[in-house]
Amino acid sequence: MPLIKEGVLHAVLFALATLSIGSSAILVRLAGAPGPVCALWRLVLSLPIVLLAARPGAPDALSVLSGLALGAHFSLWMDSLTKLPVFISTAVVTTYPALLALVEFAEGRAKPQALLGSAVATASTFLLFGVGDGLDSAGLLEAFAASLAAAVYFRVGREVRRRRGTGEYAFWAYSSAALAVAAYDLYSGLNPLPYLQSSFVWFLLLAAVPQLGGHTVMNYLVKYYHSHVVSSIAFLEPVIAGLLAFLLFGEVPPASSLGPSLGILAGVSMIVLSERKQQIRTPS
Repeated sequence: MPLIKEGVLHAVLFALATLSIGSSAILVRLAGAPGPVCALWRLVLSLPIVLLAARPGAPDALSVLSGLALGAHFSLWMDSLTKLPVFISTAVVTTYPALLALVEFAEGRAKPQALLGSAVATASTFLLFGVGDGLDSAGLLEAFAASLAAAVYFRVGREVRRRRGTGEYAFWAYSSAALAVAAYDLYSGLNPLPYLQSSFVWFLLLAAVPQLGGHTVMNYLVKYYHSHVVSSIAFLEPVIAGLLAFLLFGEVPPASSLGPSLGILAGVSMIVLSERKQQIRTPS
């Protein structure tokens, strides 16, 4: 594929993934089910669709490790939501692109511009959501651990994608993540079955949009771009969710959110523009 056409395709995919992951919170709200139950069904229902796209082949340790990290990310973050205000939990958990930028900068894989962009986006995120006093320390620890788990998911996923196709990697990663979330649901005493009939349509949309249109597209792109670049679109998740909440529910964001939102957009733009697409020809 010519580089110009491929570049346009990747730009479209970045936009698709950004919009898709931004829909997650809205769809969970519409589903009317606990977050961990939504996480389980979005993973489980995505697996047949992934199977239609590619044969999974044999599992490998790194794909399983990446999936377990994704499952830990979902479980820890959703548990932190029961202990912290949503805006605080989201601000903490969406710092993982900055963590990845720090790691890959130390490895010589990230440019100073990306590091600066991560700092701008992270600072703008905390300005957008604010800070609070007397926060639950266990909830903060869980949110930060969820951020670390997401960093592991994307960093390990990039290594796997150097040699495995998107479909086979996604199948084993999502299967492992589903097992991890199922174990968390069992530990928490949550029964996901009663919600299946009443919320099936929303679970299916969670699988199709944020899981496949978001995570799977990001897993495709991570072959061509460093993990801190692909994951940087997570900074825009609260902004997209806010816009969707305005369109669907009439929730008007405060005027004070405009500046931080523009700061997030500027930071993400700096990260994405800091790296040209790598010429790696491995399975797609």
